[in-house]
Amino acid sequence: MTVKSKAFSRVAEKIKKQFPRLPIIITADGLYVSQKVIQTCTDNSWNYIIRYKKGSASSIAKEYQSLPEKEKDRFRNRISESDYVSEYRCKSDILYRKED
Repeated sequence: MTVKSKAFSRVAEKIKKQFPRLPIIITADGLYVSQKVIQTCTDNSWNYIIRYKKGSASSIAKEYQSLPEKEKDRFRNRISESDYVSEYRCKSDILYRKED
């Protein structure tokens, strides 16, 4: 278990104890992709969004890349009035499988 996963588990336990009925959505970066973090969210009935980081969780990358383009949701976000546009792609229900 990574240091991030251990810290997440400790904080999650405190949050659940303090706010047992509060609906929660966890947002995290790719460093938190682990079976323990995902299982903790599932056990607590929390939703979660974890940003994929290239080079981590290859099982997620393989599953996402195998999807037809039409199944990948896209979101565009224009920041202020500038020409900067960021594009987000997401897909729900991709399973994380620990790599050997």
